[in-house]
Amino acid sequence: MPTVDANPLVDIRALRSDLYRLVVLLLADENVVEVEAFRDLADAHHEAEVNRLLIWIAIAVRQLLDLDGARAGHRCGRLLPDLSDATSERELTFREACNKLVHAVEIIPYGLGDDPATIRERARFEGRITIRGRWRGKSTHTVIDFRRFAECCTALSGDFLQD
Repeated sequence: MPTVDANPLVDIRALRSDLYRLVVLLLADENVVEVEAFRDLADAHHEAEVNRLLIWIAIAVRQLLDLDGARAGHRCGRLLPDLSDATSERELTFREACNKLVHAVEIIPYGLGDDPATIRERARFEGRITIRGRWRGKSTHTVIDFRRFAECCTALSGDFLQD
């Protein structure tokens, strides 16, 4: 349980329910699109629904991290804060991952292949969430290891559950 004497505005059970939906949505997607009857439905709604859940979860988790920041520094991906400088790449913290999701220019919940600039067709989920953004006038590139991110979200939200 968090040591801070504060109650989050976030409905923890709703957050955990949406986290479960997101995990299932990403992990089941490949099976869903294999069924022809569901393919159009998935193509029309998958990316928007994943993005909606990611942004809501990131906002809710940021509030929880403000109340209990013990997990904020956990690593869950890579950040390239200046796309024009490959040497600027570094590890991404859990808190930064939430911030990048909230302020994203584009969220890509599937594999990009070798040339992210040219591949735009829907591809399958490969365990990473790619985020394109802008920070201080520079293009940024963030890759979230979704499993680590989801594990951090689950653990943090679990700390706030009332018995």
